[in-house]
Amino acid sequence: MKIVFITSLFGTGRGNLPGRFKRIDGHDYFLFSDQEQEDFDTDWDVYNISDNPKLSNINGNIRKSRYAKFMGWELLDSMGVYYDCIYYCDVHWSPRADVDWTHVSNTFISEPYPFLQTKHHVCHKYGISFECSLILSNGRDSKDNIAKTLLFFVTKFPEISLAAGQYFENTMFGYFPNPEVKKITRDFWRIYNEYDITYRDQPLWNLLLLQWKFTPQTKPRLRGKFERSGKYGDHKYVKH
Repeated sequence: MKIVFITSLFGTGRGNLPGRFKRIDGHDYFLFSDQEQEDFDTDWDVYNISDNPKLSNINGNIRKSRYAKFMGWELLDSMGVYYDCIYYCDVHWSPRADVDWTHVSNTFISEPYPFLQTKHHVCHKYGISFECSLILSNGRDSKDNIAKTLLFFVTKFPEISLAAGQYFENTMFGYFPNPEVKKITRDFWRIYNEYDITYRDQPLWNLLLLQWKFTPQTKPRLRGKFERSGKYGDHKYVKH
């Protein structure tokens, strides 16, 4: 099985940094960025994609970083490299080298919706509207942006309960890029890129999971299979 790990980082304003970690022979490790390999002290292979046409009309480094995060399969396809299973993690994390990733991948490859995530330990009970309140209380986005997001959700998706008890976090996830996974990630990217909503990606992603009636796999648990190896910066709200 051909496996790749990807992460992304645009800009340096928030203080995020990748770190050093042990790689596994036979797997690939891509960091997609607007910077070069020599700009980091890391074991990721850095690819500068700042001239990618998909990013030309995107304002803000956070939004740019989401392209590799959710459309990594498309980015890899454009590079002429293809993988059976793709894992994403935020840039201050890295995959552990003592994990049998082929075994992990084989546990959810046969699922109708082969997307592996972790339940959000708080919001899984209370839903989208609750996380939007946490985003505000933690200073992760502005009151105006969250208000516009919630209005967009209730206007465009009136059938979806924003208090539905299903919620998954996007710090790390894995997937097989089958047609169903590609459809929902394309839908996410279209809405995220075209509409004036929060740059936080979890609310929209979880809304689309509900709309598409997709439930990600949660076993095996991913959280213990990655480790913090880099620096987590200041994520208080800054207008982007």
